[in-house]
Amino acid sequence: LVMGGIKYKDISDGFTSYSQNISERKNAVSVDEADLDSVYHLSRDGKNVIVLFLDRAVSQFFLPSMDLLDEVKSQFDGFVYYPNTLSFGSFTKEGSPAMMGGYEYTPDKLYSSSNRVSFHNESQLVAPLLFLDAGFEVTMTDPPLPNYSDRGDLSAFDDYPQIAVSELNGKYKQRFFKEIGYSNKDDADLETKKEARNFALMQALPPLMRNIFNKFCRTSGDVKYQTFASAFSALYYLSEITDFNGNGNQYIFIGSDSTHEPSTLKANLLLPAMKEEDEIQLNISDEDERVRTHYMSFLATMKTLGSFFDYLRDNEVWDNTRIIIVSDHGFDFEIDGGLDLKSTMVNPLL
Repeated sequence: LVMGGIKYKDISDGFTSYSQNISERKNAVSVDEADLDSVYHLSRDGKNVIVLFLDRAVSQFFLPSMDLLDEVKSQFDGFVYYPNTLSFGSFTKEGSPAMMGGYEYTPDKLYSSSNRVSFHNESQLVAPLLFLDAGFEVTMTDPPLPNYSDRGDLSAFDDYPQIAVSELNGKYKQRFFKEIGYSNKDDADLETKKEARNFALMQALPPLMRNIFNKFCRTSGDVKYQTFASAFSALYYLSEITDFNGNGNQYIFIGSDSTHEPSTLKANLLLPAMKEEDEIQLNISDEDERVRTHYMSFLATMKTLGSFFDYLRDNEVWDNTRIIIVSDHGFDFEIDGGLDLKSTMVNPLL
């Protein structure tokens, strides 16, 4: 019980920081709906390079997703899928630096660094500065864990005003909810605080009782969906926030947690499924809820990206645009007929 109390205090302190973050975001963005001003500016005459960074995107989901979403398969025409990828780490702090900056930012160098935050920030600047030197205009949104913060601390980019960097995660969520006709049923902030209490109590219980306790104190699917929607909505509106007024060559980095946040979804891949019978029918047979919910988030992401690709084709910038879809790591579950348990964690999408 003492250890549980200590853990609860630690988590409560973290929740105070989280609440401050939520308050700041609500003050920065209209709660009802954010304007869809252009963020990305592609060029019709120059070269465009787009990096779509999808955190925790599992490589083995890609081919089944193309089979299930037949209309999306044609939208991805022209891409090359690389199944035999290997991440340098099993989570973002380990996997993203080498992905962003190359072999000078592998985990062995990370852990020998005297300042890991600075090391991480430096890795995120490698590609943008190279493209700037090559004469490209650079735009970045939602880089992974900037300054080791999930609060959108973009101070690492302060010395480079020529890089247009911003945070879109959560900005369009309320507009998205209004458009699809979804009303919030749970208070995500309150649910998070309840989870902190429950986690502290579970740690104080004997191991045999933890599974029983967990079954009755799970985070609601509605709250999980809201977390997913914060990231997904920024991809959903890609066509609305992308114009073709870019001058010269353009380098655009788009980070997203939409594949990182699992959620049960209905067949339209927009609304949450509160009951299992309402879920989209999947083409993978797996009773593991983690597999199913991660796959649903992955499907929704692929579907909305496919629509964005058609938008680029319709506006005649497809042929002068190079798009890289990449992740920093996968997730630790076994997919029927796939690789073993440990491999899925370090087999990211490319």
